[in-house]
Amino acid sequence: MDARITSGWFWGNGKSTPKSMEQLANMYFSSVGRNAPLLLNIPPNNKGTVDDAILNRVKEFGNAVKETFTNNIAAGKNVSCTASEVRGNDIAYSPNNVLDGNQDTYWTTDDKTEATEATLEVNLGETKQFDVVSIEEAIKFGQRISEFKVEYKNGSDEWKVFGSGKQWRKETLQKEPCESGQLRITVKTSEKQNIKRRLSVK
Repeated sequence: MDARITSGWFWGNGKSTPKSMEQLANMYFSSVGRNAPLLLNIPPNNKGTVDDAILNRVKEFGNAVKETFTNNIAAGKNVSCTASEVRGNDIAYSPNNVLDGNQDTYWTTDDKTEATEATLEVNLGETKQFDVVSIEEAIKFGQRISEFKVEYKNGSDEWKVFGSGKQWRKETLQKEPCESGQLRITVKTSEKQNIKRRLSVK
């Protein structure tokens, strides 16, 4: 995704003000958050350098992205996962694999299942505040998920939708900060085939 940090692709007296952090954040979650590379254009000025205001905004933006993903609250020792089904009830495909930080492990359903929908529930161990959820399909097996939904709740409260989407490989969802002790991810496929997931929660 090609994008501009100012109002134009090239520097000019009326095109030298960098976009706000809110605009850049929206740009990030609309591109990287939807599994697309972000190419941010940084224009040199008429002296062959880059304005300090633009450089400072780039640094601020970079630091904000790093800070957003520094603390994965789904990686705590008291966090656990359960799933609607596990392939062969084999620990190698445990739902807890989505929390181990290893890209080579994953949770998956049975190969012979007739289901076209599966759920993964994450117990955070305690009520925590977050505003970003990042989920990912184990794409080395091909794209199989056609639809997903992320929900959250506390205790016996009703499930509330955090975000949803269709036809993706990786998605980073963002909304206003919420507090929750439980998350539920529902994935669907249009074909009767096994479903594989990866999950990271911030």
